[in-house]
Amino acid sequence: MSVIRALRLDARASQVAFAARLGVSLESYRAWDVGRREPPSEILATARRLAAAGPDDRPLSLPTLARLLGVSVFRLREAARDGRLAVTYEWRVMFGHPIPRATRAAGDAYKLQFYGKKARWVARPVPPQVFATPPPDYDRRLVQLRERLSLSQSQLAQRIGAAGKAVIYQWESRKRRPSPLLWQRVEALTQVNVRVRG
Repeated sequence: MSVIRALRLDARASQVAFAARLGVSLESYRAWDVGRREPPSEILATARRLAAAGPDDRPLSLPTLARLLGVSVFRLREAARDGRLAVTYEWRVMFGHPIPRATRAAGDAYKLQFYGKKARWVARPVPPQVFATPPPDYDRRLVQLRERLSLSQSQLAQRIGAAGKAVIYQWESRKRRPSPLLWQRVEALTQVNVRVRG
């Protein structure tokens, strides 16, 4: 095993992420990783520092990551939507949408593979399915779920983490539509109830 590969494994990074953190092309890094060529001493010194620091796996907000990478936050949001940037989602929502977060390693990998490259020359991954949207009859389903579980509007709000009974009332009267994130929690509650009954 090459020295630089051992250091990469110590840092628990993929070839793409480690090459990005070293600031070199993936093709150059792969030759070092498999031992076909020796990396320059300054690259090896950087790799040792990265291995000592360990994995860079703290999820960051996209504005913070954009500042670290020196790219537009709008580009990162677009990349998160179409699958080029690996993200996780918070349980909190903003304007009815779940909040994406990504690690520095994921940001480096995106920048190395996709940033500034023409879409027709770069194969893009399949966009992730984040959360299912509420069905057209969400109001009726909520009422049925509450009746089946014998829950008040306040109790249902508490079970799914909604702000309060007013939110459930607004959904049931179709004054507001549930966010995809909160609807996923309603669906999870429904599935748990179905398994218990079955």
